[in-house]
Amino acid sequence: MIEAMKARLNRISLNTGSNASIMSKGVEVVGQTLFKGLSILGSNSDELTTVQSILRRSTSVNKIVDGFVKQFNANESNLDAITFITSVRHHCMATIPELADVSADEIEFALEENIFPQIYTKARTYALAADEDEALTVKCSKYRHLTQEQLRIAPELRVTRPVPFHRAIATLKSIIFSQMPSRKIQVILNAAQQIYSEIAEHDANVVVGGDQFTDIWIYVTIQANVQGLSTTINYLNLFARPELLQSETGYYFTSLGLAAHYIRQMTDRDIPKMLADATTETPFLVSHVGRVQTLLDRGIVVRPSDDPTAIIPGFCPAIVEDWAFDVASVRTSVLVPAPGEEALVHRFVVAPHLTSSQKQLFLDVFHVGGNDVTTHRTDAGIALVIEPDTGLIIHRAPAVGMTVDEKFSEVLKIINQRWAMTDDFTVYPKDVDFSLVEAPTETEIIAFQRYLQLFNAFPSILDPFPFLSSLAIKAVIKFQATISQVTESITIATDPTDAPLALLMAQARTLFAMVAMGAAELGFPMDPTPAPTAAATALILEQVRALQRSMSMFPDGRLGPKTISEVLYASHLAQIEKKLGGWSMDGNMRAGFRPTPPPPRSDSSVGWKSLQ
Repeated sequence: MIEAMKARLNRISLNTGSNASIMSKGVEVVGQTLFKGLSILGSNSDELTTVQSILRRSTSVNKIVDGFVKQFNANESNLDAITFITSVRHHCMATIPELADVSADEIEFALEENIFPQIYTKARTYALAADEDEALTVKCSKYRHLTQEQLRIAPELRVTRPVPFHRAIATLKSIIFSQMPSRKIQVILNAAQQIYSEIAEHDANVVVGGDQFTDIWIYVTIQANVQGLSTTINYLNLFARPELLQSETGYYFTSLGLAAHYIRQMTDRDIPKMLADATTETPFLVSHVGRVQTLLDRGIVVRPSDDPTAIIPGFCPAIVEDWAFDVASVRTSVLVPAPGEEALVHRFVVAPHLTSSQKQLFLDVFHVGGNDVTTHRTDAGIALVIEPDTGLIIHRAPAVGMTVDEKFSEVLKIINQRWAMTDDFTVYPKDVDFSLVEAPTETEIIAFQRYLQLFNAFPSILDPFPFLSSLAIKAVIKFQATISQVTESITIATDPTDAPLALLMAQARTLFAMVAMGAAELGFPMDPTPAPTAAATALILEQVRALQRSMSMFPDGRLGPKTISEVLYASHLAQIEKKLGGWSMDGNMRAGFRPTPPPPRSDSSVGWKSLQ
């Protein structure tokens, strides 16, 4: 339907193939030309005020207008107000010398401002479209949640503010405050101008086509949800001056009418679906069940009860290291062409009650970024297929004598070795002999990520992965920043022969043990070597919150650089107090006074261990 609507609109559209800022200025010029001095709620024009004064002093004009108003409000049929105003304008120009040099537009605007407030109620009865108004209000309310993407607004034209096109929406809403047809048309023009202005603020050089504007107009109309809009459109068709319903002004008025018509006819089938909705309508094929086990446990994904597995001929499962787009990411739901072979895949679908964001999470687990992966539809469902010559590192699975799980573990071990050997966790170390270092075990990696959760580097709501994913690498980098901020005055003993990853693991263990010792010194005992479990991590986060409250800090439960420094400094003062014996700072501490820690020392040799 929207395509048909656009086709109708294009027949009367003006050339909108210019950039947004120029169009915004162009609409503004149109408005200034047609509505000189008129504002939405009143007149700011001295000339128009003068014309009104002249008309009000004219006994003959007042008599003519009063007679028309009485006849219009008493008549059962619609009298032609437009023709009447034109006739009175001719009469005024012929009989009132003061109006000889005044433009016809200004006289007609003045007459309109005098007449329509008196006949507005009756005039709307001729335009009343109660059923259409109700249908439009219901649809606008129902589809108000639709995003710019779902309404096909081009990506380069989408406004990223919390309320996109808010000025255009507010302007269009104000159309109900005007009674004069010309002012209602002016409101429509102003709303269009605000659309172009907001786009220009985002990108002044973007081109806005007629079809693209229509999509935005529909979005703005839905969000504005103007009460009685269908009646207002009929009212303008009946009582607006013909020249206002043509050319530029006619384009925006007609587009509003067609947008309202489209919205009234909308059904759920007409709504463009999000990628997550569209892609997960049919079963999604996975070659490695372990990739979805966490989601299965949380009820995000459900396996179809009928035919949970399928055989896809001509393909082979593959494990892809997508270094080109997301280092350290591994995808095992990908198939590669393999003539003469066949792939056993598992069929999954997303639970229908989930939100689009949850469905998108499901897709994010499997997709490989970039253009090298294509969606391949089969009779069994949707598969992700990658060509073998894309430049990505692909491990075909299963290898001879190996299951997919065994192959997957082997690839993860290689990845962990790579990251263990490089100092820069953001660069893929291509020329390293990975056999020189033993890869950390899955248990060690999980324990390390638990420590990263305590140091506010790895999300605490996620379970650690048994390999160094891209998320874990980001957490490592964040932890490195924390180490650099707190070790200016703290010496952490580590083995100089450790590989970079092993060094960081040792630093994480040592730093937390120091914090736990400091907390115990302040009366908040913690386990210095916590178990790598969710329960142990949650307990420590609660203990940290209690410690932060006692130190008048924000209790976020995270061991960031500030909390670490404060705990170590306060515990150091407590140790000094004990050693001095007779002299005590306890009174000051109880009174809430805590000295501000000194700035970090540049001499790192005077560290935590030297203060013991």
